[in-house]
Amino acid sequence: AYLTATLYTKDSGSAFSYHLEEEDYALYFTEDLPYNRLVEVERRIEEKYLGEGYIVAKESENKLNDSGISVKYYLSTGTVHPTSKNKLAMYLVSRDQFVKPDTKESETDINLVSTGAFLRDVDEKLREKSQKAIVDNISSMTVGIKWSDSALPSYELVLITYKKSSTHSYFSSLTTLMDINKLECIHKTIREFSNSIFQYMMYVKGKKEDIQKFTEQANLMYILPRTSLFPLLEQEKLNAEEVVYAYAGWKFVYHFLNKASEEFTQLWESLKD
Repeated sequence: AYLTATLYTKDSGSAFSYHLEEEDYALYFTEDLPYNRLVEVERRIEEKYLGEGYIVAKESENKLNDSGISVKYYLSTGTVHPTSKNKLAMYLVSRDQFVKPDTKESETDINLVSTGAFLRDVDEKLREKSQKAIVDNISSMTVGIKWSDSALPSYELVLITYKKSSTHSYFSSLTTLMDINKLECIHKTIREFSNSIFQYMMYVKGKKEDIQKFTEQANLMYILPRTSLFPLLEQEKLNAEEVVYAYAGWKFVYHFLNKASEEFTQLWESLKD
């Protein structure tokens, strides 16, 4: 099927796209531009495998207590085919066995809460960073975001840690922010730990100030990831800060000022000009 899709793309000039979905495994291929192709795939993964779909954070349909979801994203260095400017993006979703499935949510030992696949694939230095992020965020009600040098030349490692199902549409929202801030991500992973922690590792390239701005906006997107005003961000008519401020103001008016009081009317009359 993959070869068929490749040949069809080459002959027809259509964008390359391929996916295979099973209960505990998925594989997606797509072109990286325009970036909304990536967002479409990621929203599918959010809903079907991460349990963090739009509006309501839903439990995954295939949730198993003894295993955790892993998502890996890779971006090719070359193009889809010689006549294209687009690169090939691949998403690999798997469900891996926890080392110790019945850990408490307060457990922070990386050797107990991780999957066997994590311990196999991640080197000691990266494990230490992951461990520290889990310890720092285990009792937090919000997201923890850190970035540092990575083993990949010219790429920074952005490490994001938060409680599973405490937000929604976050994976795809981060991709939108990266596009807006002109950052390139060559590799990223999401790993679930048995203490109900999700952790992202993202290798991004760009100006230092743009990476810093991305991490600041990522904090906002965790609190208010995808709303009815989100298209204004995608179209770059408003920035992330303006979208959050506008949405908060909208909700404040709806909940507290939906019935105008005499005091509100007097205030309006005095300020309207």
